[in-house]
Amino acid sequence: MRDADDDVRGVAASTMLPINETLATKLSTEELSKLFDTLWDCLAADTDELGSSTGSVMDLLGEPVNCLATQADLSRHINRS
Repeated sequence: MRDADDDVRGVAASTMLPINETLATKLSTEELSKLFDTLWDCLAADTDELGSSTGSVMDLLGEPVNCLATQADLSRHINRS
């Protein structure tokens, strides 16, 4: 996903989509941080927000963010109990 070609980044991100939930739940915090950095770099490198990789990169960002938000919500709920 660090390739300069937008199409290559898009294909790389889309190949990871089927395992996105697994990535979100199984990667360590450090590994997730590296993945987020790479994905944000993909978005920042693309000067065209409608580039071919944008949708796949955003989809790939979505699941880990949702899982982290869910974990944070659960953590707050458990801590209240």
